[in-house]
Amino acid sequence: MKPIVVITRTRPDADALAQRLTDLGYEPLLEPMLRVSATHAATVHDPMCVEALVVTSAQALRHLNTLVREVAFRHKPLYAVGPKTASLAIELGWDNVHDGGGDVRALGTFLKSRSEITPSSRLLHICGRDIARDTREILNDVPGNVLDWVVYETEPSEEFSPDFIEAMRTGRVKAALFYSARAASVFADHVRAYSAKNSPDNSHFGAIKFLCLSKAVVESLSNIPSNGTYAATSPDEDALVALLKVQVPA
Repeated sequence: MKPIVVITRTRPDADALAQRLTDLGYEPLLEPMLRVSATHAATVHDPMCVEALVVTSAQALRHLNTLVREVAFRHKPLYAVGPKTASLAIELGWDNVHDGGGDVRALGTFLKSRSEITPSSRLLHICGRDIARDTREILNDVPGNVLDWVVYETEPSEEFSPDFIEAMRTGRVKAALFYSARAASVFADHVRAYSAKNSPDNSHFGAIKFLCLSKAVVESLSNIPSNGTYAATSPDEDALVALLKVQVPA
């Protein structure tokens, strides 16, 4: 029987990952911890006064106002958090795209290395409504004035789905994949709520390995039972899938 691997990532990224895991011999179970929706908010910042765009998630690109993107910001330099976000930007028609290195910390270092970014630069950060504290701290350390354009927002799921609970109770869930600290925090909250409501016995969760995109994500899962919590060697999907192959062979 194929091991079930829970994907906590938001859609549509979760769908592509599910197909990848299926091809590798796993049985994916989609259990998004966050729901994403567009804000439909136009930017208040004058495109003529913005030197470049900074994008810290693929979701931000998907929810960016298309008309504004094509007309007002189309030829601005776009600094993407990593290769997948950069590839998506190119796919969506941006023609001056820079890969920041894989995570927000690498992106911050990359931005500070760019000679064209000076203390007088105005950078427009395309983002969600909830910005992680470490992301804010890193961008605050970048030369210039980083301005937010909130194009999407996320809401946590209310509880675990019946499909997840059934799979967990049967012991078939062998791993859960986590891409963000916020999603991991929501998952941890659900574990505590489920345990308080049903039983103090957390043995079902103790059989699951938690595989995380980074050490920051690991920290959000530190206070709940597991069969081990691990961080990928680099903050990208290939490294996370490689970790899965080692920890839970198909």
